[in-house]
Amino acid sequence: REATTIERFLEQDVWDHVLTFIDSMPRETPGQRARQERARYLFSLLYLLGPRVSEVASHTMGSFVERRGKWWWRVLGKGEKEALIPVNQEMVNALERYRTFLGLSAMPDPEETTPLVPNIGGSRGITANMVYRIVKDVLQRAADALEPTDPHKAQKLRRASTHWLRHTAVTHQTDAGIELRYVNRSARHANLETTKIYLHADDDAWHEAMERHKL
Repeated sequence: REATTIERFLEQDVWDHVLTFIDSMPRETPGQRARQERARYLFSLLYLLGPRVSEVASHTMGSFVERRGKWWWRVLGKGEKEALIPVNQEMVNALERYRTFLGLSAMPDPEETTPLVPNIGGSRGITANMVYRIVKDVLQRAADALEPTDPHKAQKLRRASTHWLRHTAVTHQTDAGIELRYVNRSARHANLETTKIYLHADDDAWHEAMERHKL
């Protein structure tokens, strides 16, 4: 096989560590609680919807829409192409939790102008650069927590960035057995060949098979 598989993603156990770290972030002061809740929501958003950073910065909560009793994220992406991405129950829960924390109604209405990720203490949305910096800061601190037990994985976490979370989202979707055509539509790749580079199951099976080859 050609070396065309995606490597810039977090394995499931490393991703689980990141989530555990976010849950353990301090919540003693109002500022700490605000940062912890925002981090929890932002990482849910990046993982469950797989957006590009520019899309996080440019959209409002009104981009969540309900159709036939199900929630979708209406996104205007690369090349000004509009797409609808399924919002699963876990993402609905994350959105409801964060909006409740902000003192908003549980779910938005289509005309709502609240930024997708508001600035703490303000009504403006955070910039793409700020999304990047928040993610890098959380990943660096999660890496520090992992360093004593697994320095190799901690080193990988330090290299990770926002785009790694998009790669992680797509990779974990294929690992979960979600049909490639659905993963392709969620990731909004131009063609299936791009999505196929996220397939790792065959490599895993090959490696497992070779474990039977012993001295």
